[in-house]
Amino acid sequence: MCYVRQEVNFLEEKIITYLSTHRNIISKDELAEEKEEIVVPEKKDAMNKFKMEVANEVGVNLKQGYNGDLTSRQAGSIGGNMVKKMIEQAENQMANK
Repeated sequence: MCYVRQEVNFLEEKIITYLSTHRNIISKDELAEEKEEIVVPEKKDAMNKFKMEVANEVGVNLKQGYNGDLTSRQAGSIGGNMVKKMIEQAENQMANK
């Protein structure tokens, strides 16, 4: 068990080193803060509703909870269309300023 822990620590350090050179993350503490993002329940609910709407638009039968039966293509089409819509919304907001 101790050997496994050492391997995990070694891999964590390698990941942190990689991220610090590619994403300007300075310390392990900052990485931990980044991973501990606070989830606002209202925001999570809104994103789930948005995901369901997009799934319906692209013709994917998405159900509440686990959707492990989706293909990568189906899941990707939902996520991709969500991003596309969010970018369009941000562009519209920027154009109206």
